[in-house]
Amino acid sequence: MGQKIISVGLDIGTSTTQLVISELILADLAGQGKVPSIEILTKEIKYRSKIYFTPLQSSDVIDGPAVREIVSNEYKLAGIEKKDIQSGAVIITGEAARKKNSKVISHQLADLIGEFVVATAGPDLESVIAGMGSGACRLSKENSEVIANFDIGGGTSNIAVFQKGELIDTACLNIGGRLIKFDDENRISYISKYVKEIAASLNLSLGIGDSLIDDGLQDKIKKIVEQMVQCFLELLGFKPLSDICKSLLVGSSLKNSYQLDKVSFSGGVGEYFYAVSHSQRKEFNDLIISYGDIGPLLALAIKDSELKNMVRISKTQEKINATVIGAGLHVSEISGSTITYTGNSLPQKNIPLIKLFTAETKEDLEGLGWKIRQRLQLYNFNDEKQRVALALKGAEVPSFSEVTEYARQITTGLREYIQAGLPVIIVLEHDFAKALGQALRTLLGIGYELICIDGINVNKGDYIDIGKPLSRGIVLPVIIKTLIFE
Repeated sequence: MGQKIISVGLDIGTSTTQLVISELILADLAGQGKVPSIEILTKEIKYRSKIYFTPLQSSDVIDGPAVREIVSNEYKLAGIEKKDIQSGAVIITGEAARKKNSKVISHQLADLIGEFVVATAGPDLESVIAGMGSGACRLSKENSEVIANFDIGGGTSNIAVFQKGELIDTACLNIGGRLIKFDDENRISYISKYVKEIAASLNLSLGIGDSLIDDGLQDKIKKIVEQMVQCFLELLGFKPLSDICKSLLVGSSLKNSYQLDKVSFSGGVGEYFYAVSHSQRKEFNDLIISYGDIGPLLALAIKDSELKNMVRISKTQEKINATVIGAGLHVSEISGSTITYTGNSLPQKNIPLIKLFTAETKEDLEGLGWKIRQRLQLYNFNDEKQRVALALKGAEVPSFSEVTEYARQITTGLREYIQAGLPVIIVLEHDFAKALGQALRTLLGIGYELICIDGINVNKGDYIDIGKPLSRGIVLPVIIKTLIFE
């Protein structure tokens, strides 16, 4: 029987906040006398919280104490205590990640969620975890297909494209179901600046206090929602990218350098997209009165659009819970078991990764030390050095002399960094972290803070969290992420 781990995922999104508790079983699949090979045998969701509206103190400040109360109450309902949790992730997503105190919130919750905490998710990470949690990634692998998953929440639509289970593309649009909100009197109480951009492009005027009684408002909202769907079609490459779609993009558009097989949907809008048939549709005003926003209208506009004639629609396993379940999946990533670390060096959180070589450049071992020194200059602020992690692909099967040279070059490149007493953190793609760690320990000294992990592939601009050891100390949980602060 393997080791049982309790993992918590908490998603604080633009419009909703939710929590899941999962049980993981880890086991060593290597034979006796062989190098341990730890894998997750099973992952079972044990508890799902109800879905809460994300509590806000104001339009740009998350209500931290209210979120803490939600988490505490859900722990009681689930019958768990903080001491029971070995792994966990707080993911602050969508427009919530742009709130003024989003960085602070993650720290306020750290004592409730456990040692392993993710702060705020940028659009790329959010796309990935939603695509994993929805099941689109798994379906892509099982069916050897290219699937684009649209996770449409309250403030953003995060798109991840998977090919045979591998992530190949991401994008994000400032389009969501709560970019227009209505009060109890069915008057507009909130209009996002992104909706104002869409309205301006259509020569439409909207204002706070406008009433649904006015038929003209209904027509305007329908046109705005239809334009949002057109942006989805443009993003997928079915139509030329318009200026308004470009203005709603967060970062780059999809590459569209692949043949798309299917499209799937998750998030709150995705939940309504799959749940409602044509015979179950409500009247326009009833939809808004029921939800207080344009989410259902956006779902129905997608359903009625020409998208279904352009590509097959795939049904996802998870919809509104996709991001939080994906967070739980993401937090359970583990490094290779051939690792080296010192006992006082963990956990490490929000460490910027320096990827020294890209896929297009050859790793030059001889010039490695010089390249490290050059790149470290980018991370010195006011003559202060911050913690960083070096990311290398490394040799696939390095010789003893090559491992020794890697260690020498790394310590040479990190000389000033080591003199400042900062930990040495190395992230390798190929599996020789144990050997490299031992070589580094010889040069650094037995007591120096050192983490050397492998089996991890990262991209330029990523950050890394490394949690406390699991499975008798031979596994380290890892999250690779993109952060947005403030």
